[in-house]
Amino acid sequence: MLTFTEIFLSMMKSLLFSILFSTAVIFASAQSFTLSNTTDNKYGDYNQFEVISYVTVFNNSASPKNVKVKRIVISEATGHQNAICWEQCYIPEVDESPSSIVIPAGGSLNNFSGHLYPNGSGGTSIIKYVFFDANNPNDSTTFNVTYQVWGLSVNSNELKVSEPYPNPASGYVNFNFSNNQGSSYLVLYDMLGNTVRKSALNGVSGNLKLDVSKLTSGIYFYQIVENGVSSNAKRLVITN
Repeated sequence: MLTFTEIFLSMMKSLLFSILFSTAVIFASAQSFTLSNTTDNKYGDYNQFEVISYVTVFNNSASPKNVKVKRIVISEATGHQNAICWEQCYIPEVDESPSSIVIPAGGSLNNFSGHLYPNGSGGTSIIKYVFFDANNPNDSTTFNVTYQVWGLSVNSNELKVSEPYPNPASGYVNFNFSNNQGSSYLVLYDMLGNTVRKSALNGVSGNLKLDVSKLTSGIYFYQIVENGVSSNAKRLVITN
């Protein structure tokens, strides 16, 4: 038969094991990252080129972390596009940063930005951004942004120009247009704001086939100018 002392020591060992196990679980499940904000509400107008949200990522662990970010679209208003910038800015088709950035132990990084492109449309888009350890994706934290864009162009008599197709484009890109009432043309700019193409929209309606075969691959912007008034700039990706 066990003595009282032996029973007591056995109970204490069990209690100590339970405490140590619980502590290990807590440390194992602890997340390395925190953010300056976990949610954000950004407001804009459909005439804006983009609405931007920023956040700072903190590495609270005792070791450097290779951090990536991915985007999860919760909901997106018709006409809206969105993109991420993490070390560099990516086209809207990229959901996850191809490369990681090292955040040192106890350090932080504030070069992330989420971009919402209204493209002339009002509505609400909700995007979740997940920051995670590239070597341990379960070690992560999330940033939820609600983009609210007011207004919507509904003038049935105004010049209508379709989205470019294909986009990304290689060689040629097409634009369909209608309700052209005046002297209108399309201007294509590079990232530095230099005009690289300028083409007239001839006729009340039709198709503009733009030759971009000699342009280098990259992100460009275009505007429609009607009777001296320029539209909002929109993106065109060229992959020659």
